[in-house]
Amino acid sequence: LARGTTTDAAAKIAVLTAMIVLITTTWLVAGASFAPMLRDPRRARVINTTLAGALVGAAAFAVLH
Repeated sequence: LARGTTTDAAAKIAVLTAMIVLITTTWLVAGASFAPMLRDPRRARVINTTLAGALVGAAAFAVLH
């Protein structure tokens, strides 16, 4: 990213730190929005089953491609 190794490392650390903060904040907001739905056991089971299916599908896609 930069000419000097120190500047390059600092720039990469800054970019990665910003990404970590953004991703963590996104997970926090998503989790907070799902929390009320997960309080109902029936709804929680449907959501968990759906997310498990999506995870298996994504893993299968990654392995097969």
